[in-house]
Order: sequence, then C-alpha cells, then structure tokens
Amino acid sequence: MIAKPMFLATAIGSMPFDDPGRAVDLILSSLPEAPHWPQLPRLGLNEQMEIQFSEHMPCAVIDREKNRRLLRRLRPILRKLSQVNGDRGR
Repeated sequence: MIAKPMFLATAIGSMPFDDPGRAVDLILSSLPEAPHWPQLPRLGLNEQMEIQFSEHMPCAVIDREKNRRLLRRLRPILRKLSQVNGDRGR
C-alpha cells in the first residue's frame, strides 16, 4: 500500500514501556500507515533521545555511573583545542 500525504497521524519519541514488543504492537495497531521507531527510556540510558543525539557533541559528557548526561562549558574546550592547534588563543 502506498500512502498519499493526507495529514496522517504519526508519533515520535519516548514511550512508557519496558517491553519493545508491546510498544511496537501499539504503534502498528494505532498508526499502521506511518509507524515509527519507539524509544524506551525505561530500558536504560541509551534509549533516551538526548543521549542518542548528543553522543558526538563536543561539550556532552555521558556519566554512565550516575546514569545521566552532562554538558561541559564549551569555552575551556575551545581554548584547549586552540592550544593544540598552535593558536594559543590569539
């Protein structure tokens, strides 16, 4: 079946389940024309959207021991990078 754009409902993001099968069943039964990939943050840190999409940000730090993400101040990181490149901040 080829779906034509007709303002179809869709969804994005986290679902309050810890069972992937239950989440997919709900998606397919509710939104069969426009299914999506669920995120299940109850399963762990890696299922959280901000963890998945901030992994390579220069100021993002994932603290797995404390189960959280932190943002470092960017200015000290830029200063260190400029020193490595021989710029010395000038």
